[in-house]
Amino acid sequence: MLPQAISGNIEVIRVLHVDDDPNQFEFIKFFLNQVDPVLKVTCVSTPDEVMTELDTGNYDCVVTDFQMPVMNGIDLSRKIRVKHSIPIILYTGQGSEEVAEAAFMVGINDYLRKEMDPSHYQVLAKRIRGVVEKTQVEHLYETIVEQTRDALLIFIDGQMVFGNRSALQLLGVDSIEVLTGSNPFSKYQKNENILEPGFHEFTIEKRKDQKIIEVSSSPIVYKGKNAVICFARDITEKRNLELNNKVSQERFRKLVDLVPDGIISMTPLGYISFANDTFLKLTGFSREEVVNKHLTEIGTIPKRDLFKHVQTFASIMKGNIPPPMEFHWKKKDGSPGLGEAHISLIDVNNRKEILLIARDITNQKKREIEFNTLLKTTSDGIIETDLKGYIISINDAASKYTDLDKENTIGKHFNTVFNIEQGDLSEIFRSACKKKNKTQKNTKIKIVDPENNRLWINALSNVIEINNKEYCVQLILKERTDIIPPNKIENLLNDITSQTTKIL
Repeated sequence: MLPQAISGNIEVIRVLHVDDDPNQFEFIKFFLNQVDPVLKVTCVSTPDEVMTELDTGNYDCVVTDFQMPVMNGIDLSRKIRVKHSIPIILYTGQGSEEVAEAAFMVGINDYLRKEMDPSHYQVLAKRIRGVVEKTQVEHLYETIVEQTRDALLIFIDGQMVFGNRSALQLLGVDSIEVLTGSNPFSKYQKNENILEPGFHEFTIEKRKDQKIIEVSSSPIVYKGKNAVICFARDITEKRNLELNNKVSQERFRKLVDLVPDGIISMTPLGYISFANDTFLKLTGFSREEVVNKHLTEIGTIPKRDLFKHVQTFASIMKGNIPPPMEFHWKKKDGSPGLGEAHISLIDVNNRKEILLIARDITNQKKREIEFNTLLKTTSDGIIETDLKGYIISINDAASKYTDLDKENTIGKHFNTVFNIEQGDLSEIFRSACKKKNKTQKNTKIKIVDPENNRLWINALSNVIEINNKEYCVQLILKERTDIIPPNKIENLLNDITSQTTKIL
């Protein structure tokens, strides 16, 4: 296929014709161009002209006569070969087998006897095209062999007879002669023969480093003899990358298995492709019972919720990622639980999969219910704020303590709502932010209620963890002392005096 491709792509073949008879010039130019239009012929008659043309021109083939007065065709071919590798055809009307043998000895590419019949020029044109195409193919193969990054070595009877430039670099030698006649692989062979057909690996140890070499060996025929061709390449970097990837994957796997959340990935059709150790512990199933099984086969999702989850997965595949969602689930032993799931869409080997990170919030929800019940039934006023002082909850008792509307209080800053006159809460918030200090602390604050009445409140402050290392400040209101304004005291005394006067 390759020679045919080269033949079809040749647009012009530049031929240098050498003959001491100028009468031959016009004949050969005319007939060769008629037979093959790509042949462009230049004619010269002396050896000096030949060398000048070859040194300055760009020729593809030399066609030379044999019998010439200054230098015969064989001697001229020998002179050309000193500097040029161009194909040469000896084209003569006076030849013999001895002349042909001598011509091939000096390196000509073809030999052709002249004929009087004009059709003979068709033969000459084919010979010219043949040697040019063959030379181009040889040059192409030589370029490929020498420029390839893989080392290429040929062995006959276990001895190396050819090696390209990459082989020298791979084996660390400066000249091919150093390796010729030997087997450079022999000292690296252990229990296998690297020259046997197939793939082999060996390591070249050096003072500072080592190379891992991969060799592919195949039988061929080389110069008429049975031989073995070996393609060798340095795969050290590839092996190091594979090792690093393996180590990274192992670290990632261990990391995923150590996280406190259950993690699974599923195909768009609902088949589980991965489950970490935490998920298996949460559900009580083995890896074999989960991986490659459909989500509905496992039985962790109640049947009443299946349709809702199918709709969610379909929406995710369209790119609509839902917020964290709560879901009911069952363990292998049938015990129920409540979970919180974070779901996203990921690429795995150029395929879409659904990644689900699940957290068991059964006990958390139980504590929330108990706490909410306590908030409603306790006689103590309880107010909770985030670490910046914004109120996140207030129970009925606290609302009565402070005479504030509960619905209009949540979400506002503590200092703003209670109009604190005395008693700094900032230290409590700073402690909560920096140290997550859970030590209870008594504090006394002086506030102004919505009716502009002043009162003292004794409170017990506490920093508590509410969810996954999220903290809040909890104030338990223990005692309220109303402060009567001076004008009210004066009015009260006046009233008492007036009442006393009437009685007397």
